[in-house]
Amino acid sequence: MTSSRFTLLLIVCFSAISLSAQDTLATDLQEVTVQAYRSGSSAKRVAAAVATLDQQAIANFPGNDLLPAMNTIAGVRFEQRAPGSYRVSVRGSTLRSPFGVRNLKVYWNGIPFTEPGGDTQLNFLDAGNVDRTEVIKGPAGSLYGASTAGTLLLSTDTLSNRVSTEINGGSYGFFRALAQVQGGKGNRTHQLRYAAQRTDGYRDHSGLFRQTVELAQHFMAGKNRKLRLSALYTDLSYDLPGGLNAE
Repeated sequence: MTSSRFTLLLIVCFSAISLSAQDTLATDLQEVTVQAYRSGSSAKRVAAAVATLDQQAIANFPGNDLLPAMNTIAGVRFEQRAPGSYRVSVRGSTLRSPFGVRNLKVYWNGIPFTEPGGDTQLNFLDAGNVDRTEVIKGPAGSLYGASTAGTLLLSTDTLSNRVSTEINGGSYGFFRALAQVQGGKGNRTHQLRYAAQRTDGYRDHSGLFRQTVELAQHFMAGKNRKLRLSALYTDLSYDLPGGLNAE
């Protein structure tokens, strides 16, 4: 018995030494700042469940859709019943809803994207119109309106390059083109983004064609004042096969 106990103690000591050696090789993570309560606070100082996805995290996934990136957030479920038709669930908020975005407030660049009746036309936005997302889970999102699931904050940041273009193609008639231009002078900055996407879908009557044009202008009106203009035009048409019967 004495020998067994002594062996066990040696294993614990060596494990502790090994962990200490690994800790010395660790690197510090960048601090995450959230705008959930309009104060630009550190994530660890916000007394709410807030998850963020920055531009780099979104860029790790295909740029034609936000669905795979958003599904990396715990408690968030993005679904697509057909191209351009989304279903968003936060902490099971759509258990009694067969489709759409329910009990969730959505904002884009600080502008309410959810209609007064509760409907959210999330398909009006192209993935190129979103560079950063924040999800406030649960009743903590009530600061932005009555909702039991939370709030989804979408925003457009400054571009890393002044001019960028992207063209993709694939099966089922998929084609996507994206062009972004950014410029500025002095205390003014402007952006112009155009995105076009079409697909026939892998099922009959499930096609999508969407064009979006986004214009954004920033103007520093003072040391602590910033004026921002965000304009979005969307031309959207898509088919839903779910409403068709055998006849």
